[in-house]
This record gives sequence, C-alpha cells and structure tokens, in this order.
Amino acid sequence: MAELDDMPDLDLGVSVAESADVAAAGSAGTRERPGFASQYDTLVDRNLALLFSSFRGLFLLLGQPVLLGYIIGLAWRNAEAEPTTYFSMTIAAVYLGCMNACCVIVRERAIYDRERMFDLSIWAYLLAKLMVLAVVSAVQSALLLYMQARSMHLPPGLANHATLYVVLTCASITASGLGLLISTCASSAYGAVIAVPSLIVPQIVFSEVVLRSHIDKKIPSIAENFTITKWCYDGLAMLADEIDGGILVKSLAVLALQLAAFLFLGAFKLKLDDL
Repeated sequence: MAELDDMPDLDLGVSVAESADVAAAGSAGTRERPGFASQYDTLVDRNLALLFSSFRGLFLLLGQPVLLGYIIGLAWRNAEAEPTTYFSMTIAAVYLGCMNACCVIVRERAIYDRERMFDLSIWAYLLAKLMVLAVVSAVQSALLLYMQARSMHLPPGLANHATLYVVLTCASITASGLGLLISTCASSAYGAVIAVPSLIVPQIVFSEVVLRSHIDKKIPSIAENFTITKWCYDGLAMLADEIDGGILVKSLAVLALQLAAFLFLGAFKLKLDDL
C-alpha cells in the first residue's frame, strides 16, 4: 500500500540509512536501544497515523458495522431480539474483528523485518497493533448496536445495553487476535483475506444455533468449545431471560484466554521467522 511507504521508521538506535555501514562494521552501534514502553508508544502513534492516513480505509472500517447493523435491524424490524439475532450479531463482531487485523502485519512485513534487525520488540509490536485494533472494535461495536436499535427492539435497560456492548467488543478484539495470527502466517495480503472465511465458517457450522440437537455429538461439542462464536453467543443469548453473572464472567474469561493464545502463537511464529 502506498501509505506504508510514507510511514517513518521506528528509531531503534540506528537509522535505516546507517544500517549498511553498521552491518559492514559488524556492530549495531553503541546507542542504547529504546525499551519496551518507548517502542510501544511509538508504534501505537505510528499505527494511529497509518489508520487515519487513508480515507478509504477509514470509511470501510466505519461503514461496515453501519451496514451490518442496518441489515440485522432490518431483518428483525420492530421485533424483539431472539437467539438467531444474537448469533447474527456474534458473526458480525467476529467477522469485523478478524478482517480488521488479517492484513496489518503481512502488508508491512518488509518494514517489520527491517526494524527487527535493530531489536524491535515482538511483543511491543503485537500489543501496539492490538491496542489500535481494540479501539476500532469498540467504535464498530457501538455503531453496530446503534444501527440495530434504530430498527429493532434490543433488551431494555442500561445494564443490558452495556452487556451487549462489552461482549461484542471483547469478541471482536479476540477475533482481531485471530486476525493477527493469520497475518503473521500469511505470505500475502490476498492469502490472509482468503484465510478468514476458512476460519470463520467452521465457527458458524459448529454452533448450537446451526446444529441444534446435533451439537451434543462428540466432535461438534468439542469443536464448539474452541470457537469465538460460542462464547460471544453465550454472553449475548442469556439476555433473552436476564443477566447471569456466572455465564457472563465465564464467557469473557474464555474470550480473554483465546486472545492470549492467539497472541502467543503469533509471537511464536514471528520468533520462528528470526531463525
């Protein structure tokens, strides 16, 4: 992408222009490298600058949840939310989060590889990406719910609205973690985008809403427990009755564990690439 070429390099003690001389001298220089916090702050600033540098990209990020929220609201126009409504919201959140993140590393891999030569922290890099993606997920979840509320009846009450927002946002952030993992493994942006439906469709198929009574069979039951969709749906579907604190905490905890697993796998892949 053209805007990537205009982004400044992360100052890790040796400029890119000096890198050839440093390599020839067999030394990375004597300047102290920035620590984790300094690298993280710089990378967050750069990712935000990159986010706002493309009007078309920003329009797509904000336009997609508006469109999806409008479609879901239209499907249940003037009606109460039901299990299939919550499942549709779940799919929308997972799709948005995964698509937001699936290309963010692979499309700037040349920059990453260059800066990794000068002690770029893998964790600072991944967490800076995740921070910006989390903000995007929070905004998208708000837009998704707002557009739905214009056409259909969401569960009334501030507590219910807050629960919807928190669960959808957390599911979208977890899906962004999956997208980052995809991006570390993909060899091209096209390949990353193609991989997304391959990982989302099984999460739709292996779900209680789709399989109904068949979900009790061994393989579907085990597979469902590893999906983002199950835990997001569980956190939303309870609102059909009333908020169950146990279900909510369990759903959010599993989503957090899944996110951690995706980040560790992504960091492991990037570390392997150093070898």
